[in-house]
Amino acid sequence: MSPTRPRSAASTHEHVSEYAIGGVVGRGLLGPLRAARYLPTGLPVILEDIPAELARDTRFTERLATAGKAAAAFRHPSAVAVFNLVDDGGQLRLVTEWVDGVPLSDLVPESAVLPPASALAVADGVLAALNAAHTEGLAHGGVGREAVVITADGDVRLRGFGVAAALHADQAADPAGDLVNTARLTAGLLGASLDSRPGGVGPERRAVLNVLRRAAAPDPMHRYRSAAG
Repeated sequence: MSPTRPRSAASTHEHVSEYAIGGVVGRGLLGPLRAARYLPTGLPVILEDIPAELARDTRFTERLATAGKAAAAFRHPSAVAVFNLVDDGGQLRLVTEWVDGVPLSDLVPESAVLPPASALAVADGVLAALNAAHTEGLAHGGVGREAVVITADGDVRLRGFGVAAALHADQAADPAGDLVNTARLTAGLLGASLDSRPGGVGPERRAVLNVLRRAAAPDPMHRYRSAAG
């Protein structure tokens, strides 16, 4: 289920730090998403509950605090902003921007295929966020369908900055990995794999897949140098 406007946040009596918390409105990369309101300004936000097993993992919480701090300094129209990490008596919650949208993983299941124009629109939004982030020295580390949100207006927003890097400690987040994951995401939306030569597809899809294969080439020297191309 996608987040809906947090009407419950205004009437709730539950408070954490400077936030009034409403009900669960969806699921993020880590756990349940709760509608909330930042009391000093009235700004609608989302609080994502960190599962207890992760909150007890000191190494994870240290990675999340470090990555989250870097992500909190980053702002871009195609990225979901990270605001804060709060501790409610041992229950950690990540505070992020309110986005009225649906995760791409809910809209387009793994078996579903998009027209090339739609798949490229998703890639364009993701790459816009990544290019800006990489310019500021910030990598995502977990680009995939669950990390992409399609807003009610049809815009593409990339969420999970800071979170993905903390979750995937065995895979260092870097720009090259982000580009490869974006290429694989786009190919999947086209119903294809980058591990085999494109065949049985029309010329438009074949042309797109050839570009994606270069972006995900095993030899980094053959890849595009940045998210801008």
